[in-house]
Amino acid sequence: MIQHLIHIIWNQRKQNAWIWLELVLVIVCLWYITLSLYNNYYRYSESLGFDIKHTYRLEVAERSADAEGYISAPGEQKTGSSLLQLMNRIRRMEGVEAVSFSIASHPYNSMSNYLQAYVDTTATRLLWYRVSDSFFDVFRIKASNGSSLRGKLTESSVILTQDAINKMFPANADATRKVIHMEGSHEDVRIAAVSTPVSYGEFFGCVPSVYTLFSDNYIENGIYPGNINMAEVCIRVSANADRNDYADRFLELANNSIHADNLYIKDIRPVEYMRYDLISSGVKRMRMNTLLGGFLLISVFLGITGTFLFRTRQRRSELALRIAMGSSRNKLLYFLFQEGFILLALALIPAFIIAWNIFFATDGMVGAGTSFGFAEEERGVIIRASRFFIALSFSVGLIAVMMIAGIILPALRAVKMQPAEALHDE
Repeated sequence: MIQHLIHIIWNQRKQNAWIWLELVLVIVCLWYITLSLYNNYYRYSESLGFDIKHTYRLEVAERSADAEGYISAPGEQKTGSSLLQLMNRIRRMEGVEAVSFSIASHPYNSMSNYLQAYVDTTATRLLWYRVSDSFFDVFRIKASNGSSLRGKLTESSVILTQDAINKMFPANADATRKVIHMEGSHEDVRIAAVSTPVSYGEFFGCVPSVYTLFSDNYIENGIYPGNINMAEVCIRVSANADRNDYADRFLELANNSIHADNLYIKDIRPVEYMRYDLISSGVKRMRMNTLLGGFLLISVFLGITGTFLFRTRQRRSELALRIAMGSSRNKLLYFLFQEGFILLALALIPAFIIAWNIFFATDGMVGAGTSFGFAEEERGVIIRASRFFIALSFSVGLIAVMMIAGIILPALRAVKMQPAEALHDE
């Protein structure tokens, strides 16, 4: 039966070639849109590894010599020492649970640093977070076993994320206390702990990362008027204290009483606002892709259904002749469906090859945003072929439903006609 159907399709190859080509293009396009939406949703819903609820970023500034309130004789006080005093005063404020210091490290900060870490002579590129010990309390970043990271980070040790450990030590489940060499350092450092994988933000995905310590000694001696604008002072406040007007109340209190020498708090922003600024383009892109996918789906539905609708109507006389020769109506419907599915199967072969090559050329992350230039291999991520087959199955299933809709309506009308009536024009 199948051989007979293939013979019929071949005899009508001039008409079927265009249908076959249409099916190939539609399968690839639907697969691409489906996989793109799937990957974007996967990235968006992926665990971030941190919690930004009730957290704020403080902008610290230093008064210039001609500014009102400038303290002209601060003695030998350094900018870094003043910053430590300011953070201690903030820490004592009502409702403040933790205060941290970092540079280009807090979530959604729009900046990033990288470094190379070596195990023997094998280099691994890592996203570099330079933070104070309280950073893990502010953003509730936990060890891979769920314990606290507070007190684990020292000047002679680092904390690696679990995906960095998987990449650098694939054969060792526990890499704690192992030694690695950091780019630009003359000494090896010890791995003090392993944290959960941490994402830069939605649509970015988790990348191998390393935490190094900003100790009080470094802040005191390494922060000066020229780089105070890079200081990230972040706070976590209690849920009871964090009401809608908290930022205004905090800033008013800070302007009146919270300062250290010439340092003062210039502004305060919820990290949630910074999150919106960073991911808004990704959200818009995902919405646009969804709209494009919906438009494509409607176009494909009209195209595929219309093609098979017209094709079946054009064959009304052939169907009537088959009934006149003794074929039952049920067998005739079965024949049309089989013919359509064989065309779909023949189109699936080149479509599969094209889609598979696109899938591997993009490391399986079609339309999935950015990973800061980290390839999937660098990130230690295994390409999930299951995504490819899920998207392909969904696309082929949709096309099959559309094809059935295009065949069944005119076919039902054709098989109900009397053979003499259908053959009248012949």
